[in-house]
Amino acid sequence: MRNKMKYIPNDYYEKLSEGVRNELLEYRRTSSLIKRKEKSLIKKLENIKILQKEIRLLKSEETKLYNNVKIFTDDFVPIISIVQNKKGKYIYWNCIVKIRNTIKSIYLGNDKKVRDYIKSEFDMRYNSSVQSIKDKFRYEVFDNITDRITDNYKSFMNEKLSLEDIL
Repeated sequence: MRNKMKYIPNDYYEKLSEGVRNELLEYRRTSSLIKRKEKSLIKKLENIKILQKEIRLLKSEETKLYNNVKIFTDDFVPIISIVQNKKGKYIYWNCIVKIRNTIKSIYLGNDKKVRDYIKSEFDMRYNSSVQSIKDKFRYEVFDNITDRITDNYKSFMNEKLSLEDIL
């Protein structure tokens, strides 16, 4: 706690020596400077509180807006692979979609069904290479799957899809 000086009457003040008067003036000047700085500090603290409140409101608005545009983040860009698997003497095709660290496998059909579809829809040879079939499917499937994911991610992950659905 600061020590405060009491009021000094003018006639008593005039009787003081020059050095004491200067010290008294210096003390009063310093005291008034401290008061001004404290008031300034209080105003700045109030401004800081107002700014913090504005920042909180802006952050909540940012969160609401982020939920509307989060489909454009890296987590929502699907990685699509077309794979050919062998089980015993049967060959079948799958489309693997990896998104947000979850994997969805879409059964495309057996080898004969896939090659018939490629031949009829894309006018490719029946005995086309596995790589050319994969490339063609990946190209055709990407936009359709991306659209389904952006429309409703949860329903896409729960929905049972087939070759006809994704092409």
